Amino acid sequence: MKVLLVNGHEKVSHAKGELNNAFFTVAKNALVEHDHEIRCEIVDEDYDVEEVISKILWADVIVYQTPVFWFNIPGKFKKFIDDVFSAGRLRFLIPYSENMEYGARGSLTSKKYMLSTTWNTPESTFENANAFLMKNKTVDDVFLPFHLSNRYFGMQQLPSFGTFDIYHNPTIEEDLKKYKEHIIQYVK
Repeated sequence: MKVLLVNGHEKVSHAKGELNNAFFTVAKNALVEHDHEIRCEIVDEDYDVEEVISKILWADVIVYQTPVFWFNIPGKFKKFIDDVFSAGRLRFLIPYSENMEYGARGSLTSKKYMLSTTWNTPESTFENANAFLMKNKTVDDVFLPFHLSNRYFGMQQLPSFGTFDIYHNPTIEEDLKKYKEHIIQYVK
């Protein structure tokens, strides 16, 4: 299996990227251990849009690792997605036909993707009718626009992964082990 790993972390004053890099590294090592071919992109470093497009076309699976900034991906990661998806759209879509439903032109139908996120939000606030902010929402509900962008090009979603409450009640070592199991289970 050919896997593109994308680290979407953006360094800011309160977050240098160590946690997301740890999850990125766990994924990379687990996939290499299971004989997958790996290519990587680090959003906070310089990237060549055409090179990223070629990696997407090459990959069977894309694994996105990102922190959650204000219930979304970081700004540089959004710019990365905008740059790459806009430049690649003609290669990621089949020609328009009047009989096609909107959004059904994606040509990357043999590809899958996974989203792995790090949150300050406690896990108990998700899928909880009594939660002040989330009101029965899942991680995937919060990231619906991200999922729609990948689905627009035909990619199939693998189960997402999240680590929660990273500042107040972290369970990082346990979550890194769970993530390794998650990657091994779903990327095959």
